[in-house]
Amino acid sequence: GRVRMRALLLVLLVVGRAAAGPTAWLDGGAAPADAPVRLTLALKQRNLAELERRFWAVSDPDSDSYGSHLSLPQIAEVVAPAPAAADAVRRWAARLGASELHEHATRDYLSLTLPAAAVAAAFAATDLRVYRHGDGTELTRALGGHTIPRELAGIVELVFPLSDPLPKSTAELQQQFKCVQERFEQRQQQ
Repeated sequence: GRVRMRALLLVLLVVGRAAAGPTAWLDGGAAPADAPVRLTLALKQRNLAELERRFWAVSDPDSDSYGSHLSLPQIAEVVAPAPAAADAVRRWAARLGASELHEHATRDYLSLTLPAAAVAAAFAATDLRVYRHGDGTELTRALGGHTIPRELAGIVELVFPLSDPLPKSTAELQQQFKCVQERFEQRQQQ
């Protein structure tokens, strides 16, 4: 279902990175308890059948809606989680001491920063390690995996990048971010 689709999209996004071979990243050891870890939580979307119905309607030349594509805010109105779901995640994050909380435009993703100790405890993230690039960039990954906290079960479907492969270079990481940001801005202007 939805989780498989999101997971597949994430795999497609990072598979090129994983296949790229050796990287310039060095294992910096266990993450210090106070090390900041930036995470994005994918909240469970609603009304996906309705979104699919609208997709087919705008794609069908016989439909009155043909060609009337939805804007990003219109899509968000259809699929955004219930406000109570995002509020529950915000309350949970506040209890853990999260900072830099950001709700994405589609309202189905929340990004936040937590201390490594809080990440390890909340997500049962084992073998939380810091990787350092030659240019000074640091990324944290949970080599032993992680789980969704019970309190967020049914609300959060994915947490990334805890298990993502490391990018080949920080330039690649920045380029990927720039491409995603540009696509988002283009959609906002439509």
